[in-house]
Amino acid sequence: MKAKISIVLLIMLLSSVIVYPNNIYAKDNYSSGPSKWAEDEINLALNHNLVPDDLKGNYTQNILRGEYVLLALELYKKTGNNVEITNPEPFIDIKGHKYENELIMAYNAGIINGYEDGTFKPDEKITRQEIAALIVQLLKAIDSKEDLNASKSYDYIDAADIDEWVKPYIDYCYENKILKGVSELQINPKGNATREQSIILIYRLGIKLDKDNTESVNDVIAVSHSHSEEKSQELYITDEFNNNFSEEIVTAIEEITKNDNVNITDITSKSAVISISNIGMINIVKSKYEITLYTSTNDLDNVTFEIALLKMLEVLDETESIKNIYQESKLSLENSVEKLIRKKIGEKDYFEAQSLKISSDNNEEVLYTFRYYDSL
Repeated sequence: MKAKISIVLLIMLLSSVIVYPNNIYAKDNYSSGPSKWAEDEINLALNHNLVPDDLKGNYTQNILRGEYVLLALELYKKTGNNVEITNPEPFIDIKGHKYENELIMAYNAGIINGYEDGTFKPDEKITRQEIAALIVQLLKAIDSKEDLNASKSYDYIDAADIDEWVKPYIDYCYENKILKGVSELQINPKGNATREQSIILIYRLGIKLDKDNTESVNDVIAVSHSHSEEKSQELYITDEFNNNFSEEIVTAIEEITKNDNVNITDITSKSAVISISNIGMINIVKSKYEITLYTSTNDLDNVTFEIALLKMLEVLDETESIKNIYQESKLSLENSVEKLIRKKIGEKDYFEAQSLKISSDNNEEVLYTFRYYDSL
């Protein structure tokens, strides 16, 4: 039986960056990367922690109703709204479902409604017109004062396929550039929505919320602004996080954050964002079969960032090969990467590393991707 730890190391410039992905998604949970057209916005959504762990992969497959709820809740939680559970049994068909708690929360938040027969059908697919309606309902739940009417009615090429009840929602999403259509003025309303389409809709809605700057929204898409000149609010490891991660990982984070310039700035039960002053960030995320580590920095030579990063890499590698390689290279991250690309640990346990170019207005850097496979 094999268990896999995937360590994805993203070292990137933080301003005006365009990422050109090249198979950066791990096997298993990341076995299917996004379509070419979706890559940029999917990467941005990932960087802003808008994609729940269960949806990080197989981006081109159809999204299920229950999976959409996970996405909607990610955005809703970032707006600072609280949910009071007044109806703990809103649907008759979700008892024991793996997303039962999330579905109950979403219903009580006003994010979703069910069918007239009392069901929600969490494992059924969603059409593109249905998800437009759900997006508007999510926006209404986030900000009840928002004007959700389009300025006009649009004449779509496939208007005959759009159900009358959903037309106003599609108009609103189209006008606000949340739903762009499969081509100009063509919606494909009865087509099934995919994971990547749904993630991008949520991301675009987050952008709209930020632009509107409503009182109920607290930098939704700015959730990763860990590189601000102002010191980020410090958070601490929660019991829920402690229950999902090993003692070694928790201890490593505690040691790293003893430095005054290193703080936890975002934490959930299965993820944490560690910010290093205005230099960079480390984001650790746990999914079903692997732990993923994303990092970004605007200073590749910063020792504080390198020490924090390599401490996290070290604790995820029981063979300590990272530590040995790092020490051999005398705190040169670039040299460490080159050694890891060639390093093989036994016949089955090994590192894979890939690199690709990222560009800004003035210069070019290399984006490294590490994957560590561990046999038990």
